[in-house]
Amino acid sequence: MSDNLLNELRQKRQRTVVPQREDTLIQDTTSPLPESSLSSPPDALQTENTLAELQAKLARFPKMRRRSAVVLEDQIDQALTHFCKDSKITLEVFIEATWQVAAENPSLLNAILVEAQKRYRSRKEAGQLRRLITMLSQEEN
Repeated sequence: MSDNLLNELRQKRQRTVVPQREDTLIQDTTSPLPESSLSSPPDALQTENTLAELQAKLARFPKMRRRSAVVLEDQIDQALTHFCKDSKITLEVFIEATWQVAAENPSLLNAILVEAQKRYRSRKEAGQLRRLITMLSQEEN
């Protein structure tokens, strides 16, 4: 890509500062921003430096991976949803933190594993029952 074309694209991305408009239906109790606080659009070199700094900062964080949807029991889902909402965190962050704490405590991890295996067997049995019910329902029709 030529430098001229790249510069044109960068200039098109820069937005002009628009003065704040008055809304006659809502009384504004705050004072408008002083003109000095409105920054001018960054130049290309500053943008590249900022981008490189942000990318370097982001590289220090762990990489994320999207997983499929989590299927939970209704009551547990409701309780976890409320807990996470009240704690101002996401379910994913809660699961990550739970794993981190459990991985550092072998006896806790073992207790969780025993409960997980029990629940797994229960889910397998429920799945088999649903499959049998579906098969018998189709035979009747």
